[in-house]
Amino acid sequence: MGSAAGESVGQLRITLVNDEYLYFNEPGMGLFISCFDHSTLEMAPWTYVDDVSTYDDSSAYVENIDWGGAYGNSRYFLAGDAQHLYARDNSFMRITGSFYTLIITDSAEVEIDSPYGSRAGLVLQNGGVCTVSGAGSDVTVENGEFFLSGGTLDVLSVLAAKAQILEGSLLELYCSGRLEMSGGHIQTATVRGAGVMHIIGGTVASLHAIETATVLFYSDYYLPGAGLWMEDNRIMGTGTLFGKAADGSIWQTTIVANDPQARILAMPLVPPPLEADLSFPIPAVYQNAPNMTGNRHAATLTVQVTDDGGYGNSSYGMIVEKIEGPGDATVTADPLGNPLHTLLVGPQWQADGSGCGTSRWRITVVGNIGGSCSTEVTLDTRRLGDVDGNGFVEPTDKARLNAKLNGVQVPAGVLLFDIDGNGFVEPLDKARLNSILNGIPVQ
Repeated sequence: MGSAAGESVGQLRITLVNDEYLYFNEPGMGLFISCFDHSTLEMAPWTYVDDVSTYDDSSAYVENIDWGGAYGNSRYFLAGDAQHLYARDNSFMRITGSFYTLIITDSAEVEIDSPYGSRAGLVLQNGGVCTVSGAGSDVTVENGEFFLSGGTLDVLSVLAAKAQILEGSLLELYCSGRLEMSGGHIQTATVRGAGVMHIIGGTVASLHAIETATVLFYSDYYLPGAGLWMEDNRIMGTGTLFGKAADGSIWQTTIVANDPQARILAMPLVPPPLEADLSFPIPAVYQNAPNMTGNRHAATLTVQVTDDGGYGNSSYGMIVEKIEGPGDATVTADPLGNPLHTLLVGPQWQADGSGCGTSRWRITVVGNIGGSCSTEVTLDTRRLGDVDGNGFVEPTDKARLNAKLNGVQVPAGVLLFDIDGNGFVEPLDKARLNSILNGIPVQ
């Protein structure tokens, strides 16, 4: 379909497919438009349609609607006014107009850059991401990630989720999740439950720390006012706290509530890192096969935190990421649930050795309250049976395994003798290696 006028008279639904394009410039009361398969809808300024929905990599440039939704990697641009919006399934939505309600879920991403924004409420669920630089009413982050980079909001509620305030103004904050503030202003902040708030920059006029909440200020200068005192780096009592920002300006926060089990911490301006020891006893791993090895070949990473950095973390997490290199492995959580014990499981056997080679990995340890540290390791992923790691499975590997079985001293280096990964070096490993050398497919 080429450029066309919308058919609203006697037409209740328009469906665009297969790269079709529609320029809509007619009255659209009672009309529903759906876009599929890389199609594109463009509405003329000031036009109105009851419902516009996008799917399957399609795009829509929307003016005024009642209902709208972006699904399935589609792109949605709202310049006018909407009553109810929905974004999900890795879609992208940009709003320069206004809306009454918006729900963001299933890894959808929304940008709001408008002096009008939300007139009622915005909810993030299940991994949604939203950035706001305009104005709005209420935002609830249930399970996702929210950024305020300018403008004003009335109320922000951060539940089991993450939020960042970069710039802008917020009248009320309710946090039982995790929030980082590096700029902007909050009039009243209430942190409760297991909520964590990091105040790295910006200003907070009044603070309520309730139940087991944790609030961390970052400054190189603190002055507790009347009613406040310090116990190590913990701020006790209620009153006005003064501090110095990175630019040298003085800020103040009135601590209105500071429950006995809550923690308000005075941290240095430069956040201290955690310190941890990494154990990586055998930085090499074989390929795996469902029957021969039972997918038991794995390199073990274990971390022990030696210095908490003053955050008072009650638990830690471990993030393992591949940086570069041809060697493959699958990051697998500890089957016993230890968050500081991770396995790098060798790839499935391929006769051509694909997935083998050296690779670099980054290991990062993070605290549930704050702080992190990271290091890098090198992993050698080997063909199954490449005992000495020279890149080939050959008679030399069999000779080294024979020597090990016969109690003869073997050369120094990382030698992998346990072919089937059952935890023992035994004649069965020699039989497994013989079958590989004889070209028998590994099962």
